[in-house]
Amino acid sequence: MLKNKNLLVDQDCPMCVFYGDTFTKTGLISEQTVKPYQIIDTKKADKIDMERAKSEIALFDNVSEETLYGVDALIKIVSHNNNFLNRFLKSEIIYQSLKKLYRFISYNRKVIFPTKIKSNVRSCSPAFNINYRLYYIIASTLFVGLLLSVFTGFISENILINNNWSWEFAVGFGQIFWQIPVILFVNKTKLMDYLGNMCTISLVGSLALLPILIINMITELSLYVNLVSFGFITALMFYEHIRRCNILELPLLITASWVLYRVFVLSIILISIIL
Repeated sequence: MLKNKNLLVDQDCPMCVFYGDTFTKTGLISEQTVKPYQIIDTKKADKIDMERAKSEIALFDNVSEETLYGVDALIKIVSHNNNFLNRFLKSEIIYQSLKKLYRFISYNRKVIFPTKIKSNVRSCSPAFNINYRLYYIIASTLFVGLLLSVFTGFISENILINNNWSWEFAVGFGQIFWQIPVILFVNKTKLMDYLGNMCTISLVGSLALLPILIINMITELSLYVNLVSFGFITALMFYEHIRRCNILELPLLITASWVLYRVFVLSIILISIIL
């Protein structure tokens, strides 16, 4: 167990709080180790690169006053009592892969779990990285397109229409390009934050469909059950879109445009079925 250290976590980030609690409950660190970034005392904050700690979790040694950041801090925690694991995690390929994965998550954590910026506390919002944000937008859209193409395959079989696997990918990327001019018109400074949040909404919605997909693979559900499930999840996505826009302080016009695109796509689908 690591002692006499402080692990700075973002108290507004569920992921950060979760792995801080996990490290404590599994006995890797002492209960006194985890400290919220927002309220760490000034004396310690002066000895830590607080700007870097916004993007890379900081592990501060109270004795040596040295600080490890990001992947180095996590490796120190999980492998401090296991030399083999330590050497494995620090091998070149594994270490570099972990660094990229960590940064991918860290730079996008505020669009995965958005929170309102509080003026009376120290902000722990990570630095913005355009490359990792674009990676997140593209990766999440491709993943959503893959899941939805499988789901629509079950529906199309019931209503006897051809299902093109590429259609859902086109719809996903089409939503992005549809919303871009609207955001640029309303508040161009929030373009990438909004697109990241919008892709998270689609990602969560598609993951919510995963149990339905699995059930369909085991025993085919009726068209009614599939459509009702899809409609319920879409309604939750609508609510989440409004909630996230409120956090970003964006008007209802953004949600109206988001809904309009989906109505537009649905209209095309219905027309194709009729014709």
